[in-house]
Amino acid sequence: LDRLKSAFHPVDPVTGIDHLLRQLKYRYKTALLVNFKEKIIPVQIGEIAFFYLDKSTVHITTSNNKMYFLSAVLDELEKTIDPALFYRANRQFLINRNAVSGVERFFARKLLVKLSVVSPETIVVSKAKATEFLQWLEGNHP
Repeated sequence: LDRLKSAFHPVDPVTGIDHLLRQLKYRYKTALLVNFKEKIIPVQIGEIAFFYLDKSTVHITTSNNKMYFLSAVLDELEKTIDPALFYRANRQFLINRNAVSGVERFFARKLLVKLSVVSPETIVVSKAKATEFLQWLEGNHP
């Protein structure tokens, strides 16, 4: 009788929801495969300081200033990496939170992002995205 009761024992709804959320949680990429000379090497996502779109080529710069090229679309790449770690600052840049060394106010409430590595051009966040960017930088993301 006790075994029969336990089979029909109601499950705690919070536990059930947590279990479902863990199953549904999207698994973001932890590494990307890039071509380097005649080799294909894995680059850990956490080591990437930023992705930069130049014409139709995505450039990767790591936190130790190594540069790679990736044949990918930045919009698609953005969907596969953790939004808690990377932010789409503008059309050209997808930046790693850990690479941000500071932010400065810029004309008309825009933001100028400073990285710990050299970027090919100035990274400007529009005034429309400025508040969202600062919240993301604090660790508040959707």
